[in-house]
Amino acid sequence: MTMRQLAEYGVLPTWDLALTVFLFLLIIFYEISSGKGRFLLTLISTYFAFVIVALFPFWERFSKIPEIKEIFYFKILFFWILTIFFAIMLSRSILGSFFTLTKRKMGDFLQTFLFSILQTGLLLAINFSFLPEEYYSKISPLVFKVFFEDFSRFIWILLPIIAIVIVKKRKEREPVEKRR
Repeated sequence: MTMRQLAEYGVLPTWDLALTVFLFLLIIFYEISSGKGRFLLTLISTYFAFVIVALFPFWERFSKIPEIKEIFYFKILFFWILTIFFAIMLSRSILGSFFTLTKRKMGDFLQTFLFSILQTGLLLAINFSFLPEEYYSKISPLVFKVFFEDFSRFIWILLPIIAIVIVKKRKEREPVEKRR
């Protein structure tokens, strides 16, 4: 495949594609290493933080302060602070003890990997949603299609919820002595 063909598909290595791939790999590594129980807490924290940042009633007031030129930086920072805060607080709550009671099994790796990809896509789509539209022209077509379009963002928000509902808990196998 030539560079011209890659450019037509928006797959040329650009700063935003490189950043997206780097963040994707970083978050997937974290999610896989932390396990499925921690993933669920992080996912819930992500949704909590997104709702709060999206509905925060004071963004307009902050944007009127002359020293603040790019409010989206504050939105992204506020989102990450809230996500980390909720993840810590939920891990100390009754919900945290519920999710961490399960012992990690090797068979859960595929589920953890799936949830890691979905969590990563969700985090990237949410963070990119805070960028103002004037930056959209600087984004490669591939990254724009996957994370910036309204439908894509909706899918990234919906997929983790669907996965939680659909993915079933693995059944424990009975010991050989009990089957007889």
